[in-house]
Amino acid sequence: MLIALSLTVSACANRPEIASVQNFYTEGVPHTDRRGRLLQDYDPARSFLPLAIYHALAGDHHGKHYDPAVLSAAGFNAAHLWERQSPEEFAARAGAAGLQVIVHWPKAHSVKALSDDPALLAWYLDEEPSFLYPAGEIEKRFAKFRRDREAIRRIDPATPILVLDGPPTKTNRVRWDRWNRAGDITSHFNYPVTVERLRDYGPVERVAETTAIARRLVGQGRPVWMTLQAFGGPARGWRHPSPKTLRAMAYAAITHGATGLLYCAYDSFVTRDDGILGISPSPERDYRVAADYNGDGKPPLVVSDDDLQWSRTLFRAVTDLNAEMDQLREAILSPTSAIDYSVQSVDSSTRSGIVRSLLKESDSGYTVITVNVDPDPVTVNFQFPHRIAAVTPLFGSAEPVRVGPQGWTGRYAGEAVGVYRITFAP
Repeated sequence: MLIALSLTVSACANRPEIASVQNFYTEGVPHTDRRGRLLQDYDPARSFLPLAIYHALAGDHHGKHYDPAVLSAAGFNAAHLWERQSPEEFAARAGAAGLQVIVHWPKAHSVKALSDDPALLAWYLDEEPSFLYPAGEIEKRFAKFRRDREAIRRIDPATPILVLDGPPTKTNRVRWDRWNRAGDITSHFNYPVTVERLRDYGPVERVAETTAIARRLVGQGRPVWMTLQAFGGPARGWRHPSPKTLRAMAYAAITHGATGLLYCAYDSFVTRDDGILGISPSPERDYRVAADYNGDGKPPLVVSDDDLQWSRTLFRAVTDLNAEMDQLREAILSPTSAIDYSVQSVDSSTRSGIVRSLLKESDSGYTVITVNVDPDPVTVNFQFPHRIAAVTPLFGSAEPVRVGPQGWTGRYAGEAVGVYRITFAP
């Protein structure tokens, strides 16, 4: 379960200096098809934007039936299976529901059984290696990872292999860089909505920062999948993120280079055993499961009616996000435009770089994806070198105002998102 690290200190002493206008991926976007095969150019028939749920379940567990069709109906197109399930049974049920499968710690018999399964997306071989292993074990664990990777490659040479790490910090960067270059996909989690108030900058900007670090680490060579906090557990050090904050974290990840999103986690007896409440359309106050899977000797979490309402509300928010991301798939997986535009704060006393912006150019036209990474409101001016015929809001609450021939003003509430279709004049 990816909740071992409570990130209450920043990855660096001061706020990161990241420009408003993001200009990476101008020659193509590293992403995959539904089987995890690497692509650089957008293909409407093949290009896949994973929208995955972590710790999914399928079938009957402790007297409760879990139907993957509930997840696909909510717009998820992929699922990480809880590792104590049979991968073969899970893949059969999930595949029938239209979900691609990320298999955690696969055994040789599962690799043989699933290597040609059309529902298989990726093999997941290690979890939080930059944090969980003492310094004296790092070389041993990395050697084991390489042996396991090669054992899979002898059976299945094509399906991508990934490590899902925690976020980079000042103290783990050398080993973090090594682990996050080790897989075919680079993936980490960042769970910054904590009980303690963050001392320097907020959760959305933290997600933006570490996504950018991961993207710069691998360049065009690997897709970046970001795992976002869709859970809470005050006793474990986390608050429940609001729909607004989670939405902004998702767009911050995309705006800084993510080409896949995983949401941790689907609420069940699994998450409650770890003392957290995940998201679900039908969470239960008490799953009444006594099994201590994580071996911590603590009873599972029992929650309140308000907690249950939060879980349902955030599940609906992620459902809406999934629908938006699906509609933006072509834009996200198409190259970043080379147009040299600017985003400037109206108030000169406001620090620069609060609103992050990514302009995409596809066969459908120009789409600009923006997010305020700060919890405070800000007003910015967008200025383009070409005449603008129209600015059409697609998603988000940041409506353009004072639209002129070569730009507009955007008023952003804290953690607000704005996605627009731009039509340039002939």
